[in-house]
Amino acid sequence: MKHIRKKNEPEKLRVYRQTTDGASYDGLPGDTKRELNLALLKDQGFLCAYCMKPLAPKSKDVEGDVLSGVFDNKITIEHIYPRALCQTQMQHRQLDYKNLVAVCDGNSEGEFHCDKTQGPQGKASGQVSLACLDPTDAKMSENLLTYLLDGTICAKSGRHESCANHDLNTVLNLNHPVLQRNRKAVFDVVKTSLEGEMPKGTWNQQLFDRQIERWKNLTSDKYGVRRYKPYCMAALDFLEKLKNSPKYQ
Repeated sequence: MKHIRKKNEPEKLRVYRQTTDGASYDGLPGDTKRELNLALLKDQGFLCAYCMKPLAPKSKDVEGDVLSGVFDNKITIEHIYPRALCQTQMQHRQLDYKNLVAVCDGNSEGEFHCDKTQGPQGKASGQVSLACLDPTDAKMSENLLTYLLDGTICAKSGRHESCANHDLNTVLNLNHPVLQRNRKAVFDVVKTSLEGEMPKGTWNQQLFDRQIERWKNLTSDKYGVRRYKPYCMAALDFLEKLKNSPKYQ
């Protein structure tokens, strides 16, 4: 999970919320929802807010840095604090930009994750809030989490460890085998890249710093769309551990 640095909310969302009696998420006009979708994707560097899978539009058309095409219907606008609860308990949050993120289709090999996680304590129930994780808060997302060499995502030791692991495994199912395998594959990509620059026995701090910069920053794809690399936080965690290991001090 990567911290999402929210920018200003889309103008059409603000105008709709402030000028429409009984404004609701279900009542969003199509052009307003489309502008919202684009803003969320750009804020997130075109990664799923929960699992960091890449999110892609169908269209290859780009106008400046604004994507002009039709979005992939597998992309969902998700309410961090559940939409169903917003409608009954905290109505103002259903159109609160800070409560909205873009997520993937949540389906990998027929098993669900992210906002589609099944079960009475899964996010798909519409009645379950995250106990402590919040992708819009660095302290409660990327700073709280670490990754094991087998691709497992888990909470760091501390007072939030139990509730964060509950969110990861029960509410969001982020250790789904496909996601775990994808993160482990990223470690292999990182190692191959390191070895491509320097033989393993000669790795140093400068090499790690160069790699960290590559995984930390947005890069432009061939269509000019600015993206983060999929599962970038797993790669960064792996690199930071290498950099800080006694072997390379």
